[in-house]
Amino acid sequence: MNRTIRGHIGLDISKSAKKKRRREREEKEAGICAHVNRIEFGRKERRRIRKVTHAARNVATLDQNQSTKIELVFSILKEGNPHRSPHPRAPLMGPTRKNN
Repeated sequence: MNRTIRGHIGLDISKSAKKKRRREREEKEAGICAHVNRIEFGRKERRRIRKVTHAARNVATLDQNQSTKIELVFSILKEGNPHRSPHPRAPLMGPTRKNN
């Protein structure tokens, strides 16, 4: 018996389509919403790429101090360390004494 795709007579379902349907059915039975997770992952990935692209466009018009900030952002995105701040901090200074 030939299985057809949603009423299209004569078109056999490919192996990849069968696998996809089986995976989706198993995920549905297990209560996993992987389809939504895949969509959300794609959105996050596109958002991350967009940030890098905009930063790269802005580098050409920035002065030296600001471009170092952007380079730091690039390094964080490449390394994937979420705990490092994208903004370089000035060294902490204690109380200053004036000898008069």
